[in-house]
Amino acid sequence: ARPEPLPPPLSPSRSLRVAVDAYLGTDADSHACSYGYTALRLRNGTSPANYVSSLWHHDRVGRRLKLFVFLHNVDGREGRPTVVARGTHNQIYYSSSGMLDSRFDDTWVEAHHEAVPMDGPRGGGFLLDTNALHVGRWQGRDARSVVVIELDRQGRCRELVHGRRNPDAAAILGNLKTPCPSSSRLRPLVGAQMPRCVL
Repeated sequence: ARPEPLPPPLSPSRSLRVAVDAYLGTDADSHACSYGYTALRLRNGTSPANYVSSLWHHDRVGRRLKLFVFLHNVDGREGRPTVVARGTHNQIYYSSSGMLDSRFDDTWVEAHHEAVPMDGPRGGGFLLDTNALHVGRWQGRDARSVVVIELDRQGRCRELVHGRRNPDAAAILGNLKTPCPSSSRLRPLVGAQMPRCVL
């Protein structure tokens, strides 16, 4: 079945592409692109056992962006928000080779960083550098539904996984199970002013 296109209010615009280019960098061979989108719904029954993002983590790929668009109002206390550790997007991590290396203890993160809930009205949202420490809160009175659009720089994923620009890195990086893109189940953006990332 062909994926449904995102409606215009959720589809990335040219101004978003310019912002992504400015943040991630661009050159003659690479520019902003999207791997696609997914929908996320947190509700009763969500727990750390079935929601791996409920632990503080970074996404193990360095700088990549995810655009979260709220499908309804998200309350900072009861709305199961994503919470971001302010300033950690510039962190360099000792290891990113496995899932356990990217998970952090709640107490430690909240003792060393300001934890900021990403909340707001329906239609609002936020742009997250996935190198930042963040957590999806699974507890709360209210369900949370969001569309998450994954954004990157054309060719970066290929470089990260296969070391194309640095042949010496290929032997090391090729053995890592790097989540780039984050999922094989992302749906392509249809009719967006953002090209699809090529792997």
